[in-house]
Amino acid sequence: MSFIVKPCAGGTVFVINFDNLRKLDFQGIIEKTKGSRFKLSVETPEVLLLKSGDIGITLFKSGKIMAKNVKSHEEAEKIAEEFGKVIGAN
Repeated sequence: MSFIVKPCAGGTVFVINFDNLRKLDFQGIIEKTKGSRFKLSVETPEVLLLKSGDIGITLFKSGKIMAKNVKSHEEAEKIAEEFGKVIGAN
């Protein structure tokens, strides 16, 4: 699984880009996240919002992912690895 994690302004938001995620199937992702620690909170045609404790995940239809309330780059990488496994970002 190959991805890039970049910090955003403020230091608690990170952008995660997986090399192979483009034009996502939101219904498939919603099914894959059931039973995981990532809980769906909002679904729109272009964005999914998920929560895991205090951490918020914004998943855009384009494949871009934003992780909010993350304490460090290392934590963002761990979230990327775990979330990537859940949604099948091989």
